[in-house]
Amino acid sequence: MSKKALVDDMIERSTVDLTKKQAKAALDALIEAMQWELTHGNEVALPGIGKFKVKMVAPRKARNLQTGEAITVAGHRAAKFAASQTLKLALAG
Repeated sequence: MSKKALVDDMIERSTVDLTKKQAKAALDALIEAMQWELTHGNEVALPGIGKFKVKMVAPRKARNLQTGEAITVAGHRAAKFAASQTLKLALAG
């Protein structure tokens, strides 16, 4: 689903009258807040959907497929998502 489609869906499902501009601003604010929290190492929980958190990925050995040379991939932070039980049940049903 694209961002435009998500904004349109938000307007359609909303219990209050939202303009397209208001819905887009709300979605942009949510995305910005989530990015800020995750970049500062905080967890973001969305009830009924799941949790976003930052995990450290350890350095690892890899191989350059073109040359066959062994390389080391540096450790880094990565965003991880864990679905809530509610979402898991909704997807299964």
